[in-house]
Amino acid sequence: MCLIFILLHPSGKTSLKRHIQTTINIVKLWLIIAYEWRGIMMMEIQEAII
Repeated sequence: MCLIFILLHPSGKTSLKRHIQTTINIVKLWLIIAYEWRGIMMMEIQEAII
């Protein structure tokens, strides 16, 4: 995944900070999505038990 960012931005060290930031933002977004999805799944499982 990081390799894709490096390939997309061959412009050197100035963009390196930018892609680190972008990668961090994407990771945060995925963590939020995963957490929300897990919460939804837990609710569905609880409803199925009841």
